[in-house]
Amino acid sequence: MTTQKQSKIMSYSSWLMLVFLLVLNGCNNAKKEAPQQPEDSRAKRSYIQKRLQAFSLTPQQLNIPDTRGKLHIYGVAMDWHMQKDLYVSVCVFENGRAMLYTSDGNKGIDFQHDNIKNAVRPYLEKAQKHLELSVESANTTLPLDGTFKFYFLTNVGVSVGGDHTAHIDDNSSPWAELFHEANAVISEIRSTYIDFVEQAN
Repeated sequence: MTTQKQSKIMSYSSWLMLVFLLVLNGCNNAKKEAPQQPEDSRAKRSYIQKRLQAFSLTPQQLNIPDTRGKLHIYGVAMDWHMQKDLYVSVCVFENGRAMLYTSDGNKGIDFQHDNIKNAVRPYLEKAQKHLELSVESANTTLPLDGTFKFYFLTNVGVSVGGDHTAHIDDNSSPWAELFHEANAVISEIRSTYIDFVEQAN
């Protein structure tokens, strides 16, 4: 990817996530009197571990009803290379559980709410339509620079698909509809999480 194309990555498609990360950082720092920035390697290891834990959740663990063998997407994980060494993973599930982790050492979030459950419903419906664009995958590697991946967590395995973020900005990606729906879910996570934190304090 050229430098010119890389500069386009931090455009419209990324502003909502950056705002959310700033809010998340503020909410987490408010809980700590003396936050410490972890070393890069430790932060990356923690991120990878939490991310894999999200991928390993089963419908049974999430109390999602059995579909009796019918192919069913019960969760979607979106991995996004934002810039340099910053990766973001947003995992949402049919039962309204949301998990967001970053590779920069931020504490991240993991909570469940009916608002998320309602927002996830159309997201999962669109994911079902995009399933034919994905391929079954036995591994869950991070996306390359300037790209994103959708991992579809189904009752019969994991499928993956993705594209360059720049193709979202010029509307040439077949994943654009799902990408924008993901941003709508992220927006709901942001507002719900802020309320969640305020009520807890």
